[in-house]
Amino acid sequence: MPETPSSGQATAAGVIIVVQGGLIGLAGLALWILSRAGRRHFTNRFLHGALANHPVLWGFALLLVAVWLAVLAVAVVRRDRWARAAAYVSEAVLAVVGLLHWHPLRSLLGLGLAIVVVVLLATDEPVAVTT
Repeated sequence: MPETPSSGQATAAGVIIVVQGGLIGLAGLALWILSRAGRRHFTNRFLHGALANHPVLWGFALLLVAVWLAVLAVAVVRRDRWARAAAYVSEAVLAVVGLLHWHPLRSLLGLGLAIVVVVLLATDEPVAVTT
C-alpha cells in the first residue's frame, strides 16, 4: 500500500529505472536471439573475458535484472517503504558494474542515470493530501 500519492520526482525516477531495465532486457534478449558467433562477439565486446564464456546464462541473468528493475520502478512510483533503499542499492550496483568495463559514453551515461535517480529520490518530498 503506498504511503502517499506519487510525486513528479518519484514518477521521473520510476521512468528512468524502467528505461534502464528495458535496455538491460534488450541486451539479455540479444544474447538469446543472436547466432553463436554473434553472441560471442556481443559478450566479448560488453563483458569481461571470463564472463563471456556463458552468454546464454548471462542473457538469462540480464533478463532477471530487467524484471527486478521493472518491479522496483513500480514500487518507486507507488512510494512503497522499501523501494527507496532498494533503488539506492540497485543504482549503486548498476553504476559500479557500468564502470567496470570502461566505455566512455556508455559508462558515463549509466553513471549519470544512476546519479539522477538517486538525487530525484533523495529530494522527493511527501505530497500533501488535501481533502
